[in-house]
Amino acid sequence: MGKKTPSARRQKKQHRHELKRKRKRKESATRARPEQQAGAPVQPVTGATSHKVSLGPKPPGREISPAVNATVEEYTQSLFGLAAAPMIRRMRQEKVAGIRPRPSQHLHSTGDSPNLPTRRKLLDKVAALVDENASGRSDMCRQFAVLMKRALVEMGFDAKSFGGRARYNDPDGGGRPWEWNHAWVQYGDPAVVVDGNVDTMNENPLVPFSSSPTSYWGPAGQHPDRSFMNGTPGYDPGDSDIDQIWWPDLKQWLVDEVLVQSGGK
Repeated sequence: MGKKTPSARRQKKQHRHELKRKRKRKESATRARPEQQAGAPVQPVTGATSHKVSLGPKPPGREISPAVNATVEEYTQSLFGLAAAPMIRRMRQEKVAGIRPRPSQHLHSTGDSPNLPTRRKLLDKVAALVDENASGRSDMCRQFAVLMKRALVEMGFDAKSFGGRARYNDPDGGGRPWEWNHAWVQYGDPAVVVDGNVDTMNENPLVPFSSSPTSYWGPAGQHPDRSFMNGTPGYDPGDSDIDQIWWPDLKQWLVDEVLVQSGGK
């Protein structure tokens, strides 16, 4: 292999610098939910920097604030939430217009237990629930996996939610793989993996991809665009939104859709 020219080295250095700047901008545009920061209170924006952020009309149905101790509007006036206001405004616009993405639109599915129509309906239902989060569901893989696991158990499958690390190839093929903390579901023998909440991954400001991976429901080890590492089974941490809001709704929906008997678990 020949030596790189000074011009090529400069271009490579500029490319690395631009990637670093992009990641830094994305990191400044997102924050963990306050309850994930040891109950840190929402800090109001005060003084000369204080101003009212327009979020547009509220979407139909529920809208759950990213902060446990503040409304969506209060959250976006806080030091934690100010940077999230543009994303929340876009989420509201898409929800009002009824154009939020659904996992079934970009799904790689292999197998028939349950069948494909049931898989599509279940994925979209769970996605719609966690998408009630005001800033969308791109960072809601934990909640998605727990709800999916509970639904599959209710339907008679020996499902477990896993927490660990996941690595994804760039869907457009031009960048490096992206690795982060993630949650997914596994059931059956041979094992079947459900990785359903990745179709909005590129909405997360931390993710460097322009496009999102497809949702996956199929045999473990047959997903060449992703890999799962250090998975811990039985991953079901406490979450008030899951236990008090989404799971009761999902459990009743399973009965209404005749996916379980009303006298089930």
